[in-house]
Amino acid sequence: MRIDVTEASAAAPATLWETWADLQSWPRWCPAVAVVEPDGPFAVGTAVRVVQPDTRPTVWTIETIVPGRSFRWRSRGPGFAMVGDHLLEPTGSGTTIRLS
Repeated sequence: MRIDVTEASAAAPATLWETWADLQSWPRWCPAVAVVEPDGPFAVGTAVRVVQPDTRPTVWTIETIVPGRSFRWRSRGPGFAMVGDHLLEPTGSGTTIRLS
């Protein structure tokens, strides 16, 4: 299964990137996330424990980062594997945010 979400923002990509890179701030602005606990800095190889409402905790490992533009993380468990892509695309009036 694949889920894609695209949103427009008037904010500049650099502003949004700062918010994304501050993983521990996510519960303050993202209602789909209750807890985010990285085991290190926002960097390739960092494992991030994420708790979403009404779900079991999931550990994601950051695989790639293109600073100011995108990152990918992956989670695996018994019977599942998930990949999350986060992409910021500058537009003339702000940023297109793509999540998949």
